[in-house]
Amino acid sequence: MKVSIISPVLNEEPNLEELLARVATVMNAYSRADGWEYLLIDDGSTDRSWDLIVQASQADPTHFRGFRHLRRAGQGAA
Repeated sequence: MKVSIISPVLNEEPNLEELLARVATVMNAYSRADGWEYLLIDDGSTDRSWDLIVQASQADPTHFRGFRHLRRAGQGAA
């Protein structure tokens, strides 16, 4: 069974690299290699959050996927 983790993201540039690394470490330790995915929904960030999400999804497309709202839609929509 595949586990999906979903996080809304709004201007989280200072935190994203560490968050992505920690999620990968934990999920790789407790799951099959292809048994998880992390979906990050950027809610119109004005910092480099989207760029970091794109980098993560390009580096590891099996586990990281990014989606983007072009304008803020709110945490619930993200």
